[in-house]
Amino acid sequence: MTPSRRLLTVVGGAAALATGAAAAGIAFAAQQRRSAVEPGERLGDLRADRTCTVAADDGTPLAVSEVDPEEGKPELTVVGVHGFALSQRSWYFQRRALASLALPRVRQVYYDHRGHGLSGAADAGSSTIEQLARDLDAVLRSVVPEGPIVLLGHSMGGMVIMELAQQNPELFAERVCGVAFLATAAGEVGSRGLPRSLLSKYNPLTRGVG
Repeated sequence: MTPSRRLLTVVGGAAALATGAAAAGIAFAAQQRRSAVEPGERLGDLRADRTCTVAADDGTPLAVSEVDPEEGKPELTVVGVHGFALSQRSWYFQRRALASLALPRVRQVYYDHRGHGLSGAADAGSSTIEQLARDLDAVLRSVVPEGPIVLLGHSMGGMVIMELAQQNPELFAERVCGVAFLATAAGEVGSRGLPRSLLSKYNPLTRGVG
């Protein structure tokens, strides 16, 4: 390679790197603007287009919200499955961003697990991942009976989605076209890793953590 060609290669590479860095900076800034809380905006206060109650297989009422795209007909449905001790309101920023998405346009469905949010109470016998997966299946059958689905699972919600895949693999083969797992785990949490005695509420080292 001649010196002039080598120089052009170096300059071109530097320019491409600078352009890529600038593009990344612009994208990051745009993301920061989209996720920022506006003055007077209260987290969790976005209004749904429709709300309903779905009965689980044992009759427990599950609170469900539906959000349509801002424009046009939806091409798929995104279903948010929240984590432990949270509610469907925890999907605030995702809900706001997805409503304005144009490619593809999405319909959004969020619900509260039993024992959470506005849904019915859960006893010790029904407080299992297996039951929560059956609850999710009931929500899908009632509110999303057809069309492609993308499932969003946060923490315990991701475990519920994995359990649903074991219970109903046909659903994932035929209709679920995407899954997002956020801060979740596969398997029995607590059965491996830190010993149970260390995680005990009676351990003076971890008592303050709750």
